[in-house]
Amino acid sequence: MGRHGDTGKCASWDLEQIKTQYLLAEVTANGAQPLNTADDTSYVSEAQIPAHLLDRLNTATRTFAEITLRVSDVARFMNFYMKKYFRSHTWRIPNVPEEQDEQEQEKLTQWSTELGLGLPSLSAYKRVFTELRPSIEVVHEKHQNRTIQQIRTAYEREGCPTPWDIAVDGAFDSRGHSAELCKVLAVDLRTKLCIHTEVVSRRETGNVSGAMEKEGFRRLLRWLRSRDIAVGSISTDRSAMYGKEIESYNAESGQNIKWHLDPWHMARYVHKNLQAVS
Repeated sequence: MGRHGDTGKCASWDLEQIKTQYLLAEVTANGAQPLNTADDTSYVSEAQIPAHLLDRLNTATRTFAEITLRVSDVARFMNFYMKKYFRSHTWRIPNVPEEQDEQEQEKLTQWSTELGLGLPSLSAYKRVFTELRPSIEVVHEKHQNRTIQQIRTAYEREGCPTPWDIAVDGAFDSRGHSAELCKVLAVDLRTKLCIHTEVVSRRETGNVSGAMEKEGFRRLLRWLRSRDIAVGSISTDRSAMYGKEIESYNAESGQNIKWHLDPWHMARYVHKNLQAVS
């Protein structure tokens, strides 16, 4: 919890640690309608905040700060975080027909039965994931903020606070054109720390596996820009896609990011060609 004496800052920080799924469960249990993720105009109104929930929150906050929450504070908090968790591209879940969901679950159940493994039901999985997702996001964001600060400190210590030099690469859950997921990862070359990861589903790219890495890289660039992280160079494999996307991004954002080929990928390319002609 927060420290006494720094009321404003600590109160705000600790308020954000109150589990969002608790707020959502409390409001839903008292007749409120959760945010409809398909409708951008949906929101939680002040009238939907139960009085006893406000009392509980004020009781909790008084243990570490002399503040009194209003209904409008809770509604604004819920609106912000519900939109963040359910609309953020980092947690985007494509709409999957219920019939397709059940078919995939049936295949997984058959596979686990053959191996003698016990798996939770589809409804149990969805319920647990929905309840845990907000907390996962909170913990992830705290860790990511610490990592970004470590990288900033490392650059400042060497007298060159910006821009950063990073490496980017994509990885798929299976080889060939049958991949369902693609992870695009950015790593700072100075500290060797992971900055950010984007995960793209094939359902988000019209079921085209080859388009997932491009989409993930685009999201990664947008995320770097949203965090005001200036990038000087990006090292990647030999895929021409990266060069084209960086060129397009530079024209759009007015930046001058340089594209470098990763030495390991380049060495492997040269090695394969030397073997072919020898």
